Amino acid sequence: GESEQALTHFAEALELEPDLAIAHAGMVGIHEAAGQDALAIASLERWLQHDPQAQSRAASHLRLAGHLQASDQNEACERHLRRALAEDASLEAAWQKLGERLYAAESWDDALETCEQARPHLRSPALRARLALLRARILEARQDRRAAADAYAEVTQADPRACDAILAQARLLRGLGEWDAAATALGDFASSHPEPTCAQLAQVQLERGRLLA
Repeated sequence: GESEQALTHFAEALELEPDLAIAHAGMVGIHEAAGQDALAIASLERWLQHDPQAQSRAASHLRLAGHLQASDQNEACERHLRRALAEDASLEAAWQKLGERLYAAESWDDALETCEQARPHLRSPALRARLALLRARILEARQDRRAAADAYAEVTQADPRACDAILAQARLLRGLGEWDAAATALGDFASSHPEPTCAQLAQVQLERGRLLA
């Protein structure tokens, strides 16, 4: 079909000019649209061999990581995420995916280190919240309740709608014997929530009432 003809023309273009980025991009796009992970991986790897631009290489490593993860090639996925960040440390999606990959693999020391290293590079509040949540869960699993409570607080600072995080923070503070601090945190969260009629706030107010009773 037309896609096959396009691939043929892209391949011919690359024979004449191996670093022609638009032809590489065209081949990768066709394979991705067809759900052909193995061919997309091969095309991205070939593009990387001829790409002189660090930011573009970083983006290709990130795309490669996605295909490798879909193919359950987790070690290779992690390797390409690290290469993406070595090329461009400002690539927020790579920090997110690497942190989540390490968390899923229960490589908790590496996951915590990744979350710390990511901090100065994260501009998106949503991504700051996601990586802070990873830190909080790991620290709580390790019974470091104080650090976990602080990490949950960081989640709510980045995402004022994160009801689960404020409830987790309050639970940990209560466990530390800091009932007043827990009640204050819940109250501050509720008063600053951007949607005062949000149904999830019912649980927040309920827990606050229990602490103050």
